[in-house]
Amino acid sequence: MRLRAALTNLLNPVVWNWPGNAAAKFYRFAHTEYSSVLDLTLAARLTPSHNRSAQYLRHLQDELKHTHIFLNRTNKLRQQAGRKPLPPPDSDYENLFERLGEE
Repeated sequence: MRLRAALTNLLNPVVWNWPGNAAAKFYRFAHTEYSSVLDLTLAARLTPSHNRSAQYLRHLQDELKHTHIFLNRTNKLRQQAGRKPLPPPDSDYENLFERLGEE
């Protein structure tokens, strides 16, 4: 485990400081968060419980906030590099509620 931590500490600055890499990573984070928004929307609609539906909607708002934070960071980094901003992520969803239920 110590070797893994040492390699992570050594490579982390290289990965994040490689030109364009940080913006690309933040954009993938935005994509992932938005995928959660879509899954939570479906879960809020399909659950038979009003209480859980409300909880899904609260969580959805948090994921949407994260989507915007990561997208804004992506575009700030792209602007600093003289590149055009990216649009909000076009995301997929995994149908988690339908496939896994509410266990």
